[in-house]
Amino acid sequence: MNPTTKRILLVEDHSVVIAGIKMLLQKTIPNLEFEEANDGETAYSLVMSKDVDLIVMDVNMPSFNAFSFINRVKTARPAVRILVFSVNSEEAFALRFIKMGVNGYLNKEAPSGTLVSAVNKILEGKNYFSEELMNTMLSGKKGTAGSRGLSAKEFEVMHHLVKGLGISAIAKLMNLAPSTIATHKSRIFNKLGVNNVIELSQYATATQLSV
Repeated sequence: MNPTTKRILLVEDHSVVIAGIKMLLQKTIPNLEFEEANDGETAYSLVMSKDVDLIVMDVNMPSFNAFSFINRVKTARPAVRILVFSVNSEEAFALRFIKMGVNGYLNKEAPSGTLVSAVNKILEGKNYFSEELMNTMLSGKKGTAGSRGLSAKEFEVMHHLVKGLGISAIAKLMNLAPSTIATHKSRIFNKLGVNNVIELSQYATATQLSV
């Protein structure tokens, strides 16, 4: 690989989205190579076997634990930079991912030029966060779910519950006992003042905790 070439790993389960990102970035940023993965294990294997400079990743894919994936990557390859590119609410989710060490967060509804700017900035060794998110961080706000006191694990369990996963599936995905997930679920319901997953989903919609 040319020393000036940057390798980007696209972690996304929609081929049309991958094609669109590649076309956009190839048109605007020189010397890029791409790797693709539509599941966590394939993505992690590529990170471990290739010289990846940047991961552009969705967080909403079947059988994909984005939280665990980011932790594994940052532990094994701390120099690899990560841009989360998601439909999830920036206010609700970005601060969680920032604490985990990601280098940027961008909503998929952002203009295409913003994605180019974010990728360029991160490849230059900087971070990319929107002005609104920077203001939130400077003001010390914790985001919608954070203001209700959810722990990191509870937030992750809530994310999977709203996606429609049951306790057993979440336990397998997070490598925890079903009883532990059930406890987290109970605490989430208590903290958010909901009685069931339907109400939790309604809360998520109302507070823009999109999945």
